Amino acid sequence: MNAIVTAWQYAELASHEPKDSSSHPLLEGSIVTPMENDEDFGYIAEFPDRIDISYRGSKNLAAWISDFMAYPLEWEGTLKNTKTGEPGTIHHGFYEAWSFFKPVIQNYLITYASATKDTVSKIWKEENLPPIFVYGHSRGGALSALCARDIAKNLGIPCSCIMFGAPMQGNKVYRDEFNILPINCTDVIHGYEFTWNLPPDWAGFRRVGRFLHLEEPAWHKVFRKIRDHFPTHTTDALISYVKDDPLAVRALEQVREQASP
Repeated sequence: MNAIVTAWQYAELASHEPKDSSSHPLLEGSIVTPMENDEDFGYIAEFPDRIDISYRGSKNLAAWISDFMAYPLEWEGTLKNTKTGEPGTIHHGFYEAWSFFKPVIQNYLITYASATKDTVSKIWKEENLPPIFVYGHSRGGALSALCARDIAKNLGIPCSCIMFGAPMQGNKVYRDEFNILPINCTDVIHGYEFTWNLPPDWAGFRRVGRFLHLEEPAWHKVFRKIRDHFPTHTTDALISYVKDDPLAVRALEQVREQASP
């Protein structure tokens, strides 16, 4: 099936906060490890042939406040943390949110490989361990990018990342580093959703990965920036994107059905 469709199935499922393999037919045959705190939720789904890691978007006020903690901001050509004045490259709020997940993901992958942090990359390659896919929507998309970056940079394991409607996570230094890491990354934006240019590029922030635009008429830029960001409308846009693939269309229709009250 289309990789973007598969990614959306698991990214959207994160909004339903699955806790085990019986939570949804998509998780059948997997071992599910939920990860959650008061602001964020993610889950690891371990299948025989792959490992999926997915993150939910913003759910409550605390998460939304964190989303707008976009320092470091640009000052004299350098990103600086507005709290400390220290140079930085990554959105403070997103990195702080990621710091909760970081030890969980690292410990999981190191344990999976029966390795140490220093040997996990070598063992993953030599033993041909399964591929890792990371997904997320909105805030969850930003977390998925930071997750993929950590897996590739700090554990040395190649991975794939597909994020939907994600705000930008860092500046040019962050982007340039991210894009040379062994991450197969696709950045999907629907129409003119408001996260397209947040935090603003005038503050130094940049997008990462390959860009896939699910196009909508230009007037959406004025009237539908919020609507285009809603998961249900992303699902509809994806159905149009894969309209010639009946299997993918049916999978997306099921996503739409599960999202209905």
